[in-house]
Parts: sequence; structure tokens; C-alpha cells
Amino acid sequence: MNKRGIQYNMNYGVSIIHIRQYAKELGYNHQIAQKLWKENMRETKLFALYLFDPKLITEDDLNEIILQINNTELAEQASFSILKDAVIPQNILMEWCQNSSQAVKLTAYSTINRKFKTNTMIEFDFGLFFDVLYHEIAQDFILPTKSISFALSEIARKGCTDKIETFLKKLETIDTKQSTFIVDCVKNEMNMNNI
Repeated sequence: MNKRGIQYNMNYGVSIIHIRQYAKELGYNHQIAQKLWKENMRETKLFALYLFDPKLITEDDLNEIILQINNTELAEQASFSILKDAVIPQNILMEWCQNSSQAVKLTAYSTINRKFKTNTMIEFDFGLFFDVLYHEIAQDFILPTKSISFALSEIARKGCTDKIETFLKKLETIDTKQSTFIVDCVKNEMNMNNI
């Protein structure tokens, strides 16, 4: 895990499958989740993500959680657990997409993907999203390109093919490795799945 940049102060190596199963048995417990999140141990952080109650989480809670995510494992598990069901205003998601932390950006794009996949995205301004994403790609910042590609592909699956195709044409004008990778991945996904 350390070689992949996934670092914790303490790591007992409990599988995420066992953490999810135990959390499911317990059910949501927002108070315990808040306490566990403050500990800098892999298992307490992951366990907390599955114990937070999406109905009780506030915008301040969300920002506190997100800004402490510092690796891919936490980013992915946050988007699979609390974030896919929490009410997150789009402006906050867009702030996360522009954060200097790669883990926070990964969390944002993974969350967008999960919310579209599970139909939990309540309101979404595609123009704003595309503007933010285009700016980030045009600046050639290091981005979580796979997560971005998955999010764009999922948006296309939800009936927004025309918007995605228009955006991909705009991305092709940037002509960087990142933009090319994203365009190629999304086009391949759309072709393979007849989107």
C-alpha cells in the first residue's frame, strides 16, 4: 500500500469487505462515525465512511471529511459510501474538482460517477461542470483521468450523449496527453456500449 501512495499512521490490513459487512450489521451511527474519523488509522477511517448517516451529514461535515482524504482508497470508498447518498450541492462538488489535492479531485469525480450511476444526483448544471472540467484540463493540471472518463461515460449513459459528444469535440482542441486520454476513453466506452 505504501508503494501505491496509500499511507496511514496505523494499518491492520482488515479487508474492506469485512469492514463493509460489519458496518452493515451495525447500521448508521453518526456519532461513532465522527469519533472514528478523527483517528488516523486505516480501519477507523474506512469504518467511519460506512457509519456516517447521509441524512445527518452537513456541508461542514462533508468538507471536513473530504479535505482529510489523502489517498485513493479513502477517495474511492468515500464515493461508494457516504457521498453517493449525501445531498451535496453542485458548487461544493465543483470546488472539490478544483482542489489542489489529487485525492480530493479523485473523490469529487468518483462521487459524480457514483451519483449518476445510482440516480442520486438531484440537480446538475452540465454547463458549469463542463466549464470547470475544461478549465482544469486546459491548464494541464494533473487530474484523475480515469475517474473523469468514467464520470463522463456515466453521464452519457444517462441520456446526455449529445452534451458529452459536444464536450469531447471541445476537449480535442486542447491536444494534451490528458485530454487525448479522456477523449479516447470516453469515445471507446460509448462505442463499446452503443451509447
